[in-house]
Amino acid sequence: GSFTAAEGSTSAAQCVALCPSGQYGVGGVAPCSPCPKGSYNGGSRVAVCTPCPDGMTTTGTGSTLASQCAAVCGDGKTVGPEGCDDGATAAGDGCSASCSIEATWACAANSSGGASVCTPGCGNGVLGGVEDCDDGNANAGDGCGVACRVEAGWTCSKVAGARSTCTSTCGDGVRVSAEACDDGNSNAGDGCSTSCSVESGWTCSSSSPSSCSPVCGDSVKLGAETCDDGNSAGADGCSSSCSVEAGWTCSGTGPGSCTPICGDGRKLGAEACDDGSTANGDGCSSTCSVEVGYTCSG
Repeated sequence: GSFTAAEGSTSAAQCVALCPSGQYGVGGVAPCSPCPKGSYNGGSRVAVCTPCPDGMTTTGTGSTLASQCAAVCGDGKTVGPEGCDDGATAAGDGCSASCSIEATWACAANSSGGASVCTPGCGNGVLGGVEDCDDGNANAGDGCGVACRVEAGWTCSKVAGARSTCTSTCGDGVRVSAEACDDGNSNAGDGCSTSCSVESGWTCSSSSPSSCSPVCGDSVKLGAETCDDGNSAGADGCSSSCSVEAGWTCSGTGPGSCTPICGDGRKLGAEACDDGSTANGDGCSSTCSVEVGYTCSG
């Protein structure tokens, strides 16, 4: 039960006591101190006690066995026999004072580590506890997600003890399944209506936010279109992108809504000639037709 500190000792007075189980000292010899709370020592002549695993501790000092380390309920770390640990020891929040999961609740580890996240019977149609919503199911994509959290682009009613009703938030720029479009506003006349449906004569992307543009070639002049003659062909006055082509003027919509400008020196469309003027008697009339007795080229 004793030991000398160095070789060559010459008397019994140089013998010192070994530190027993549950204690430690410099060099593992007296003077010895009990292992602090949260550590243990199962042998003799130990200089440093072994700490308990993370999230566990001992009930007091001087522990001698690893089995004396127990989980610390309420520290936010689920270890050993704990079914959950939400960082508190209060009952009624899903994780009891003894760190067991309470009836009708579900607890899961935090995705980023740390305390358990408990939800009270998510999907039972009864809003309560830490739930943001409860629409009676645990499906994603309907506004109330699998963990009873309100999904982006939705709003859900929040009446304790009642089933949540979720509706898409039109105009927030987040297009969800119930919306045909969402361009980030609630204005009409820009392709996406006040109820987030695609307006007639427009097409909208499925992105968030939606990008809407008028349908060129449908004989309806909308948005940035300066013409729409009912087709998407060029060289008829209205281009394939529904802009007025050089040398033409367009009024109204549909076939025949664009006519060439007579007198601009460009022979286009139905013009038989265009001499750069609208005067008669010079071979090319004021309506850009060849006058009797003349021939025109170019």
